[in-house]
Amino acid sequence: MNKFLTLLLSFLILTTACGNKQASSTAGNLLTDAKTLRMYPMGDNVTVAEVVSPEDSAKTVAKYYLVKRGTEKPSVADGEVIEVPLQKAVVYTSVHASALDELGAGAIIKGVTDASYFTLPSVKEGLAKGSIADLGTSSAPAVEKIIDLSPDAIILNIYDGMDTRSVEKLGIPIIRMSENEEQTPLGRAEWLKLLGALTGNVEKADSIFSGVRQRYAAAMKETAGRKQRPTVFADNIYQGVWYVAGGGSYTARIYADAGATYPWADDKSAGSLNLSFEQVLDKARDADFWLLKVFGQKLTRDGLMAMDPRYKHFSAVDKGGVYYCDTSTAPIFDETPFHPDLLLREYINIFNRNDDRLRYFRPMGK
Repeated sequence: MNKFLTLLLSFLILTTACGNKQASSTAGNLLTDAKTLRMYPMGDNVTVAEVVSPEDSAKTVAKYYLVKRGTEKPSVADGEVIEVPLQKAVVYTSVHASALDELGAGAIIKGVTDASYFTLPSVKEGLAKGSIADLGTSSAPAVEKIIDLSPDAIILNIYDGMDTRSVEKLGIPIIRMSENEEQTPLGRAEWLKLLGALTGNVEKADSIFSGVRQRYAAAMKETAGRKQRPTVFADNIYQGVWYVAGGGSYTARIYADAGATYPWADDKSAGSLNLSFEQVLDKARDADFWLLKVFGQKLTRDGLMAMDPRYKHFSAVDKGGVYYCDTSTAPIFDETPFHPDLLLREYINIFNRNDDRLRYFRPMGK
């Protein structure tokens, strides 16, 4: 994936409103850091949101006209008109459920897919009581249940190979969240503003993002100019392939911001590199830190060697540099997409071995 093209500094959107009135032109993009999302006002009661391709910012993936509930709807041919704030929504991921809850809009969640992965207490309680519907898997959702819910919108993440044809046929607006396509932590976090606009919580979303931006910048200042930068790599081999974040990725960026050196920093791809064990060992053999994610276990050296005895060749194992996150209990996936300041702070604490301040990771046991 190539670097994002520079956003247009200004642009005009012309559309025809009901009653053949001409809509006013945009006052400009309201966002500062996101590159795959643009938002701008169109009159007093309409906000336009455009999801654009990460490879080509001139290519629109989806376009939404968010119209204040109870006001006149524009007649458009190039996007979906959605009344806001939403009153009922189907949510595909726990990440977006947590963001909605933080915005004070958790009550709009009426159905979820892949329910077992939701950790938010209010969602788990709703599922238990039946006030939130379990809609099956995201790959094959229960279409009949979605029809019965009659939601205002379906909020989901688009990933490679995802088939949304079954829900697209329902005529329900699909909000295609693709914040995971952003290359910078703050760009990803700013997508919270779209959820804020959808739920009538624009000011709260702006305030949350502003705080994230300020804390992120403050943490970065602590690592600026650091001469001794530890080396870090992550994850592990799976079915013969080690998926490594490219040097132009979100992950590589946050490692650098935390004051670390990343072995693949010179690579410019924003996606994953599919490497062999030997290729990773060649680059990361002497790395100071190795960050791993596990599910439902306390990682020890014996447990790591049981995964693959070749892991003993990485220096981080003997240097006490292996840190793991148990994603069954640590809310890293729910919290950090819209709060990269928390993840940045976590990495800074790891690289300074402030183990008593860690929120998500733990040092590997002996």
